[in-house]
Amino acid sequence: MATGAYVRIPAGGWREARVLGTTTVTYTATDRAHRVPGALELAVGTAGRDALRLGGGAAGGPVLDPATGTVVGVLGTALRTAASDVGFAVPLRPTVPALAALLMENAATVPAYGTDLNLAGVAGLTATTVARHGPRPIGSRSDGPVSAPSCTPSSGARRPSWASSGRPAAAAAPNSPPSPPAATARACPRCGCAGPTCARTTPRSPTPPAAPWRGLPPT
Repeated sequence: MATGAYVRIPAGGWREARVLGTTTVTYTATDRAHRVPGALELAVGTAGRDALRLGGGAAGGPVLDPATGTVVGVLGTALRTAASDVGFAVPLRPTVPALAALLMENAATVPAYGTDLNLAGVAGLTATTVARHGPRPIGSRSDGPVSAPSCTPSSGARRPSWASSGRPAAAAAPNSPPSPPAATARACPRCGCAGPTCARTTPRSPTPPAAPWRGLPPT
């Protein structure tokens, strides 16, 4: 993390801390002291400092990038310098072969988002998008009868609707004569409706012609 950047740490609850830079700290074990170069020095508020002291309970807690949630370091309560004994973390750097292999495996299999977006994250986003906005089935199969479509001049229908019903027919026997072609519905030339009861295509009774006028009768 760059100097001046903010991170999130679990110190008596999730809190923000600012990266002051890197420094060499000392870790005191039971046998001797170990020098740890490149440790992160964090500026933490008064409410969270007690949790970062030795025995405070924050030891081993993650240091998170607030933008992506990526773990960038591990808190250490036994780390200290000559000037301070609180607010240090060991950054995660792929310098150890075992750690490098683990980070590579996580990068390939664990979804990451934001600026750390990886292939696993892309696969997760794609699956979510397809589930919400993917294509839907055009129709569903029905085993019962389906009534013929119809429309009226005021319905505003412009396209015919089609539906299939019933179970699939058995295969025809070999050398059997071909079946006659099935009747097809003709669409209405005005509104496009395929229904046989469309008011635009229903024929009307012809009107008989009127008798010719022959003038007034003689008086």
